[in-house]
Parts: sequence; C-alpha cells; structure tokens
Amino acid sequence: PIPTTTLPVNNVSAIPTTSTMSNDPAQVEAIHDEQAKQKESHSNNGETHPLHELLDKIRKPERQSADRVRTKDEENEDFNDNNEKEEEEEDDEDEDSQSKERIDRRQRRLVHLQLSNLCPKDILAFIMTTLDMDEEDDAWPLTNALFEATLGNIFHCRQALEHLVRKNHLYYDVMSFSWRYNKVDKSVLEEAACQDVLQLVMSKLNECSETLRALLVCAAYTENTYFGGPLLLDLLVSTGYTDMTKSKLRSLIDEAMDKGFFLNATWELPDEDSNNIDFQYFKFSHDKVKEAAHMLMADVPKSDHDKLLLSIAIALIQHAIKKEVMGNQGSVVTSNKDWMWFVGIQLFNNFPLDTIFSSAVTSSPIQLNRVQLAKWNQKVAHLSLRKGSFLEAIKFLRMAISYLPEEEMWTSKEYYDLTLQLHNRLMEIEFAQGDHSGTTDMIAVVLSHAGSHEDKVTAYYTQVQLAVESNDRNSAFGVTKSLHILSSAFNVQLPPNPSNLEICLEKAHFQMTLQNRPISFIGGLDLVKHKDEIDVIMRLLSQLSFLCAPAKNYALIELVTFRAMRLTFERGLSKYLPVILATYSVPLRLKNKYNAAYRFGQLVNKIFERLGQGNRTKSHLLTEFILHASILPLKDHSYADSLDTFFDLYKLSLAQGESETAFLSAMVFSFTYFVSGLPLNSLLDGKLVQFEEKAGQLQQPGFVAIFHCCKEVVRRLRDNYGKSRSQSQTEIKEQELILSTLGTKARGMVLRDFCICRLFLAVIFGDFDCMERMLEVLESTPYFDLPLVRQNMRLTYCGLASFLLARESAKRKKYLKIGREVVKYLRKFDLSENKNVKPVLLCLAAVERNKQLDYDKAIEACSQNRLLHLQALMNELCGLNFLRNHHSSNINKVDYL
Repeated sequence: PIPTTTLPVNNVSAIPTTSTMSNDPAQVEAIHDEQAKQKESHSNNGETHPLHELLDKIRKPERQSADRVRTKDEENEDFNDNNEKEEEEEDDEDEDSQSKERIDRRQRRLVHLQLSNLCPKDILAFIMTTLDMDEEDDAWPLTNALFEATLGNIFHCRQALEHLVRKNHLYYDVMSFSWRYNKVDKSVLEEAACQDVLQLVMSKLNECSETLRALLVCAAYTENTYFGGPLLLDLLVSTGYTDMTKSKLRSLIDEAMDKGFFLNATWELPDEDSNNIDFQYFKFSHDKVKEAAHMLMADVPKSDHDKLLLSIAIALIQHAIKKEVMGNQGSVVTSNKDWMWFVGIQLFNNFPLDTIFSSAVTSSPIQLNRVQLAKWNQKVAHLSLRKGSFLEAIKFLRMAISYLPEEEMWTSKEYYDLTLQLHNRLMEIEFAQGDHSGTTDMIAVVLSHAGSHEDKVTAYYTQVQLAVESNDRNSAFGVTKSLHILSSAFNVQLPPNPSNLEICLEKAHFQMTLQNRPISFIGGLDLVKHKDEIDVIMRLLSQLSFLCAPAKNYALIELVTFRAMRLTFERGLSKYLPVILATYSVPLRLKNKYNAAYRFGQLVNKIFERLGQGNRTKSHLLTEFILHASILPLKDHSYADSLDTFFDLYKLSLAQGESETAFLSAMVFSFTYFVSGLPLNSLLDGKLVQFEEKAGQLQQPGFVAIFHCCKEVVRRLRDNYGKSRSQSQTEIKEQELILSTLGTKARGMVLRDFCICRLFLAVIFGDFDCMERMLEVLESTPYFDLPLVRQNMRLTYCGLASFLLARESAKRKKYLKIGREVVKYLRKFDLSENKNVKPVLLCLAAVERNKQLDYDKAIEACSQNRLLHLQALMNELCGLNFLRNHHSSNINKVDYL
C-alpha cells in the first residue's frame, strides 16, 4: 500500500510521503540522502517548487527523531555494565516518547494548512516526489490522468492513487525499490483514476473491517464539526457492540486516522488537550468520507436498518440529556448538545409509531411514549425558534401534535395541557411567519376545544393581532376586536371612545381604591397566579392599551390605565401591568407631562425588579422596548445607551415568535445608530442585511422597505453623495414600486421613514432641492412619535433644513416658520437633564443665527454627547460661513473645516 504518513491539506488527509517506509534508522537515513540528491538536482535545474519545501518541513521532525535514535544507540554501545545499560535504555525510551509527543504536536498544527487546487505541473512534482520518480516523462501519463479526474484537488488525488493501488495499476516494485504503474494499459489507468471520488472512498470502505465500518456509520450521524470519544463509545454500544471498551475504541480510531478517514481535532478546542479519550475529539477528514459512511446504510437489511437508526437516535437523546444534567449541576460542558436533539428527533420522526414502540427498542434506557416524543419535538421546536428557523419550528410542532391520539388529546387529562401548549405555540409561530390561513385554523381549533376562557386567552390575543394584519395594519380594527372579547368573554365593559367625564369617573374610583397611598405602593402587592382570571384580563388590557397608541385613541389608553391599576389594588399584581403603565407615557407626553411619564417609567422598573428579569416573557420584552424607546430618553439616558438593548430585544423577541416587537426594535436600532453618529463599519452592514432578510422571510414588506432604505443611507454616507445631489430616476421608480405594494396605512409609515432618511442625507450633503421636496412631505406629519429617537431625528433635520433653505434663498423664507415651530416644540423638554435635546437646540440656534459663538456652543455640546454627524455638520457650516463673509487670508485663523 501507499505509505500512511499524511499531509493534512484543506482539513483532509492528503497524499502521503515515503519518509516513513521503514523504522530502521539506517534505511531512513539512506532514503533522506536520496531525496536530498533529488532536491539538489531539481535546484540545479532551476526548479524550486514550494511543495518540496513544505514536504521537507514535514520530514524534518522525523529526521531529528531518527538522529536521536541513532545517537542513543551509539551511546548504548559504550556501556559494558548490564545494569547501567538497562537504566540507560529506560531513559532512552522516556526521551523517545517525549520526542514523539513533541513531533505529534508539531504535526497536528498542520491540520488547517490551506492549499488551493494544484495545476498539472504541481501534480507532476507532487507525484515525482511522492513516488520517488526521476524522469518527468515517466510521470506525465499518470499526471494527466489524475488531473483530468480531480482537477487538482489534493484530497481527490490521494483517493485516486489509493484506488490505483487497490486495482494493482500502481504498485511497489520490490526488485527496484521504486513505485511503478502499468504504462501499457493507459486507457485502464485513466478509467480507474477518473472514477467518482465517492466511489473511490466507498471501495476503500468496503475493504475495511465490519467494526470499523460501524464506527464510521455511527460517526456519520454526529455533528459536522467534531465528535467526542465518549459519544462514539455510546453509539457503538447502543448499536450492538456491547463488548466495546475505551481501549478498543482507541485502536479503531487510530486505524481510521491511519486510513485517512478521521482527523484529531482535540487541539482545536480550548482546555481539552488530553491523552484521555474522554477528552479527545475527532472529525471526518472530508465531507465525501461522511457521505460514503451514510451510503453504507443502504446495504443493511430493512429490519436491521430501522433498529440501527433508532438505536443511534436513542443514544443521541440519552447523551444530550446527560449533557443537560451535567450543565444543570454546574459541570463544564464544552460541546454543543443542540445538534444531538435535532439529529435524534429527526431520526425518530422518520419512523411510524409502531416501529418506534416495537420490541427491538423496548429495552431503551430512556422512556419512550407518545407524551415523551411530543415533548421532545416541542423542545426541538423551541431550539429552532431560538435559532431563527420559524419553518423548522412549525414542522416539529406539527409532528409533536401528530404523536398525540386525535380522539383523546382534548378530552384526556394526560394529554390536555400538552395539547393546548402545542396548539397555542403553533398558532403564534404561524402568525409570526405570516401564514394567516393556518393561524385562523389553529384559532378555530383552540376556541372550539379549550375548556375555559383562561385557556382560550392566547387564541383571543392572536385573533386581535390577526384583525390588525388582515386590515392593512390598521390598529383601530384590533381595538374594536379587543373590546368585543373583553365584553363577551370576561364582562369587562369599556367605551370605545371615552369622554372626559368617563375618564374622570375612572380616576375617582381609582383614588377611592388607593386610599391616600402612593401609586408606587402598587409594586409591593401580592402577585397573581398564572392563568388566574385577573391575569388573563390584564393580558388583554395590555394588548388593547398598546394598540390604542398607533390608533391615536389616547383617551382609551388613559381609561385602561386607571382601570388596570384599580383592578390591581383589588385583586393582585399581574406581570402584564408594566406594559399598561409604560404605554400610559404616550398620552402624558402628548400633554407635555414629561416628568410624570418618567415617574411611571421608574415605577415600571420597580415592578420589574419585583417580578425578576430572569424569565423575559413577551410582555416583558414589549415593556422594555417602550421604556427604552419612549420613556428613558426623556431624562439623562442618551439614545446610544440603548443601542445594545434594542439589538438584544430583536433577537429575544424573534426567539419567542414576537416578530412585531423584533422588527420595531431593529428599526429603532437603525435610527439610533444614525443619530448617534457611530462608525459605519461592517458590523452595521451585517445587521441591516440580517434585518432585511428576516423581514422578508416573515413576510413583512413594510419593514423590508425600511431596512433597505437604511442600507441605502449607509451606502450614500460612504460614497460621494455630492456627485448626484438629487434622487436619480431609478431611485424614484424603485421607491414608488416599493410603496405601491403596500397598503394605505403601511404606505404612509414607510413613506415617512423614507423621507426622514432622504432629508438626513440632504442636510449633510447640502442638497437644497431634496430638502425642499422632503419638507413638503413631512410638513403634515404630526410632531409626536412613539420612538423618541425617530421623532428627534425627524425634527432635528426638519429644523436644520428649514433654516438652511430660508438662508439660501429669499423665495424659501416660508420654511423659516417650520424651523421655529420645531424649536418651540423641542423647548418643552426639560433642558437641564435631557442630553438628547439640548445639543439639537443649540445646533438649530447656530444655523438660524449663523454666528461663530453659537456654532462654538453647538460644537462643544455635540462633542460632549458624541453626536458626530451634527458635530461635523456644525464645523462645516461655520467654516463655510467664514469663507463667505471673510477674506480668504483669515480662513487660516479658524480650524473648522
């Protein structure tokens, strides 16, 4: 056979060298001398190939090892005393083992050496060096055959050469001590070399022992990156090799590594470099080897095939459970266990129940029944959702439901709770995925089979969300639906458009219940139990309150807030109350009661501390979004301080199937990034692409358009916007096409965000025509906006554009009024504590007055708050002002530009 020393290339074992054909030091030295002569002859011809240098580096540790052995042998001959000789030999053995360990460590560092595909000349040099050929003409036929078959892939070259050896077309001539091949039958040689690589690997596997093939089959159902020794041992034992021990497994793995099937990946993992197989990890040398190992299952009889796969599935699940137990007990678990759940459950789901429950697997060490299989699928669905795969989560949840008996799932106590959980989760994920038809079916199933209104609350909640989505995202339809459910199911009567008198009466009822206690006392009340009637009512009230904000029904928000607080004092504290209290900041901000809104935000934080933030539920995430988007920036909390929070809310909300909260968080994250003036690096690009792709997957065209526009802003800020100041016809047509696909309500929201981004760019780059067009669109937009950062960005650049236009031309003096109204609105904030508004007001004043002193104040304020875009803009405008109003010689006195 071809020698077994391998050159690791592209994470696979490549063609071997002849440097280890013999363990005799003298013979090794002779081989090295011969190779040195060949290398010298090549260098004399002016041909120094990089591959020769690489092979020499690999052989160097082996030559050093041989030199050590030879030196020690010579030293041993000088000793005459037998006892001293024995002691010296023991010392030599220790040194030899240490030397081998050092050589092994050096060789393992080459596992990730990367080589591109070789050209024919490279393969020629490679074959001549490997097979010790002297004449190029002798190697060219073999070179051409290999290159035609492999296109220079070094791993495929090795497989082809080994196949030629097995077919006796390539052989080692013991008479001449050299490798030769059949030159006469060239067509057969090319045919053998041109076979598919997978077939080459398969032919090699078929010559292996049955135990080794079983090891490869078990390893084929492990993680793609690496697999551990203990897992392989468990898999082999579960598949019938009950006499398998660690020492036998070690020998099998060594054999697989010698044959080039496995690579040792232990050194790739931190703190796991150990000689103990319990802490060693391996991986396939190439994907084709793993694919071929899978194909070995085709030769197994049907009955044994099913038993083998089910045994592997059980072993994987058992190993995953053991890992979880170790993790819960505080042990360090370095390997990821999620893949074990995915592979194991997918194997289970491929078989009917009668096969799973057959006598072949009844001796399973873990419990197998309908409920257990359904719970495992539910767990894997949760893992899929956490990884952002909604379709996979839906598939596993449907499979979990199919395991439960259809006739008993809603009537039997054994199955009822699990059935309700599965249907509710499937309903929520299908809605988040945009499958309104499937969501409607799930709602109908739950409403017809659930035993109480408390069990139907998720269906009610989703029904309201569906009413909004089905009517062009018009929240007014959701408000109407929510009021109907509260009235019919829970007898909670609320007027759709409350009058001032009704609000005053509700406040009076609350004051009577409060009994002169502070409102903050509400945070210390007893917590209500999950699915208690008041908890269900508060969940629906929180949804109603949040929908009233985009529906602009602010009076109903106020009424719901005082009704909810009164119910809380009477019946206990619910985890849904913080959403209602946070939403109450909207009408308070509209009335310019910013301090009161901030106090309610502090009360929400106090309740959060009481409830604990370990379990961040959907309501918790929504409340946190409102806090950071609408309340905390009212005081000393800068927008940039919430940047990481918004991205975390995006990920956590997606993991729980709350796409609306996720994309709102992503949108506010994008605007916060622009307002804060942070670096426009590749991290931002990746996030915007991620937002846009996920919105497209979940069928949210409005958010897709917004994130696409944000990507355009980043591109324009990097490029030279001045070359094309106004929008091109292509961009205008693209914008109109996007807007035409949206409904009326969504179109208005997306158009507003489009104009904000365009105005932002126009002010920075001085595009007066674009400023004028955007102001005409945004002039009719109300100043108030739920996310403070988007409101701040719109008002800031509307004000700057207005003053710049009025200063640029007498015909545009009408825009001066818009700028002054913006200043008047922003001055209502508490300037002494609000770090987000004070720099904006100073910038607006500087642009309006156009004086150096005002510019200096604005620049200093922007610098202190790290608002880089505004700081740069103020420096630029001040420098341009000097250019217009002073002699050019004075421009050196200032450093603004």
